[in-house]
Amino acid sequence: MRFSTNQTLGTVSYVSDGLPIRVIREENSIDATNNSNALQGDSVLKFALDKNQRVVGQLDLLYYAHADKDFKYRLIIPTGGVIAWGLDGSNNADAEVSNAGEQSNNTVTFAETTSSSGVGYLTLKFVIKNGSTAGDVQVEYGANSAVNDASERVYVKTGSFFRYQYF
Repeated sequence: MRFSTNQTLGTVSYVSDGLPIRVIREENSIDATNNSNALQGDSVLKFALDKNQRVVGQLDLLYYAHADKDFKYRLIIPTGGVIAWGLDGSNNADAEVSNAGEQSNNTVTFAETTSSSGVGYLTLKFVIKNGSTAGDVQVEYGANSAVNDASERVYVKTGSFFRYQYF
């Protein structure tokens, strides 16, 4: 049994050896917007983060994107937080995707652009050290290009999930 101390919060937490699945999408999301400037928040794929709280986690995102729209998504964290992340997966054209970084603004945005329609699978591993503002960690997504055709869908699929643990 391991424990983690957060001196800023004055808390001691039990830390298990594995990251439990905490939030899972049980059905396909509704269609995303056609405009890359208006990403929609996923009402299921989110969790709360208190001020000065830390979390380690993983987002597994299964999505469908039409070739003409592509897929754009981002992870929003509370203002003042710092996130370090690593991305791995396969886009909807079966090409390997990987990226990593650290930043102190409250969004990490990615776009998967391919010339084919299909399903993609992405794993985003992260550590967040929140600042003095409580808020939600949330996935937002939408089309990466504006194509106004309702038959050309972009959505998050059943089985997408967050694993995370506070420490």
